[in-house]
Amino acid sequence: MPRPTRLVRLAGAPLAGVLLAGALVGAGSTAPARAADDPALPTVSLVPRGEPSEHGWWPVPVTVDVAAFPGAAGALVERLHWQLSNPQDSGVREGRLASFVLDQEGESTLRVRARDASGAAGPEAALTVRVDLRGPTIDVAPQPPLALGAVAAPSYSCADALSGLADCWTDGLRPDGTFDTSRPGVHRVLVFASDRAGHVRMTELDYVVEAPPARPATTRLGAPAVASSRVPVPLDVAVASAGVPVTSGTLTVLDGGRAVGTWPAARRLWVSLPVGAHRLVVVHRSPEHLESRSGVAAVTVKSPTTTTATYRLRRGTRGTVRVKVTGPDARPSGRVRVYDGRRLVGSARLGRDGTVLVRSTRLAAGPHRLTVRYAGSATTLPSASPVRQVRL
Repeated sequence: MPRPTRLVRLAGAPLAGVLLAGALVGAGSTAPARAADDPALPTVSLVPRGEPSEHGWWPVPVTVDVAAFPGAAGALVERLHWQLSNPQDSGVREGRLASFVLDQEGESTLRVRARDASGAAGPEAALTVRVDLRGPTIDVAPQPPLALGAVAAPSYSCADALSGLADCWTDGLRPDGTFDTSRPGVHRVLVFASDRAGHVRMTELDYVVEAPPARPATTRLGAPAVASSRVPVPLDVAVASAGVPVTSGTLTVLDGGRAVGTWPAARRLWVSLPVGAHRLVVVHRSPEHLESRSGVAAVTVKSPTTTTATYRLRRGTRGTVRVKVTGPDARPSGRVRVYDGRRLVGSARLGRDGTVLVRSTRLAAGPHRLTVRYAGSATTLPSASPVRQVRL
C-alpha cells in the first residue's frame, strides 16, 4: 500500500494535514525502539475540514479527520493515541480512523500517533488551529439631536479580543465622516466591523436632524374679477414672513375648497379654469414656515365670443341687419345693439341659436359707420363686429 504524503505546516499558511516525526513509543510498549522515519512504522495524517481565513483563523469549530496507515512491515493499525492542548486532554481511539472537533477559542494543538498489531508506535503527527467564534464588537455612543446644517461626527469603536480587528467602516456618512444634516428627520448610519477570522458584524446608529421652529407667514392673492376661458387666469401671490418675501415652499390653489393644483412658490401663477364662478384661495406650505392662507378672490370665467353682421340698407328706409354671435365654451344670450358711429340705430335679443334679425331706423343719405355690439352675459364675454362703412 502506498504511504500518504507528508505535509509540513508553515507559519500562517492554510493547513490541510500535518505529519510530524517523533521517536516516542507508548508507555508499557515491548516493541523494539526504531527511528522516527523508519518506513516499517505506521504513519498518521490529520486533515481539517474546510479552510481557515486568509489570516489563518477559523470562524467555526474545526473538525479534524485522522487516518492511520500501516508501515512497510504490513502490521495493521489497532489504535490511535491522542493528546489535545486546549483543553488539555488525552486518550486512545480504537481502529485506524477517527474524527476530532476542536471548538475551544484560541490556539489548540492535536497530537496523534498510531500503534500497530506488533506493538510498534509510529511518529507523532500534530495539527495546530486557531479558533475565534465570537467575532468583533462595536460600541456606538447615542447621538443627541442635531440642528439642520450642523457638522458632527459619530462616536464609535470597533475591537476584537482574539483574532484581532481587520477593518471598521461605516455606510451613510458624508465622505469626510460627518453626519448628513441637510434634511430634517430620522436618519440611519450603519457601522461594520470585521476580524481576522472572517466574522463581520453590523450595528445601526439612528440620529435625528431637527428643523428650526416654523415661522409665521402671510399670503396675499390678487386675481382679475372676470377672465376668459380660453386664457389661463393670472394669479398674483405675495408670501412674506416678518416683512421679508418668502420664495421657498409650495403654493396650492383651492377653488371652493377643492385643490386645483400645486406649484413651487412664485409671484405669479397661471391657472386654467372652466366657465363659471370661482372662489380661489392660495395655501403656502414650507418646512421653515407655518401654513398660511390667502383671502378669497372671486373670479368669474366667461367664454369669449365673436360677433358678425350682414347689412341690407336703403337710403331713407329702415334696413335689416342679420347678426350672429358665437362662443366656443358657452351659448351667447342677451341683447345686441347696432350703432351708426355713436348713435344707436337698432337692438334685439339673440335667439337660442345665437342669431337675430335687427331692424334699423331710417338712415339718411350720406356716409355711415356701422357696427354691432354684443354686451355679453353671465357666461359670455362681450364682443363687437368689424366696422362697416357705407354710403347711401
